[in-house]
Amino acid sequence: MNKIIQAIKIEQKKAGIPDKEYRNMLRQIAGVSSARDLDEKAGKAVLKAIRTKEAALHGRSFRQPQTAQERKIWAMWYELREMLPKEERTFQYLLGFCRRVSGEPNAGNLGGFNKPQLHKIIEALKQRIDQEYEAIRQGELNWEEQNVEPDSDIPF
Repeated sequence: MNKIIQAIKIEQKKAGIPDKEYRNMLRQIAGVSSARDLDEKAGKAVLKAIRTKEAALHGRSFRQPQTAQERKIWAMWYELREMLPKEERTFQYLLGFCRRVSGEPNAGNLGGFNKPQLHKIIEALKQRIDQEYEAIRQGELNWEEQNVEPDSDIPF
């Protein structure tokens, strides 16, 4: 339960939700005034509400990864994005990458791709990660120029 409470606090800060509004959310969703009083189910509901609110602030819809392939893509994306220039470390960049690889121009999130398309995306991400590691080995990628900072545009 402590991990859920920690995640709630982190998401609250990322979303910029003031304490008064946060406490109102706790009361409305779980009927409690403190995260310490949450059970696991209520904690997950509060966490989802905060993430949904944050996503709405950034003009996105929140959707948890549903399949193993989607989770794999997100894991690979987190690895790859650390090697990309700052302007390319966005959800929109990932979605554009997925659309180009799959040939599906209308997908709004990873749930918009079928299994063969997701497989193609995973293979393309593997190749891109290998290319970036090779650039690092060859000295073509300067980590200091990458200006590595956490970004807040990822929808969860």
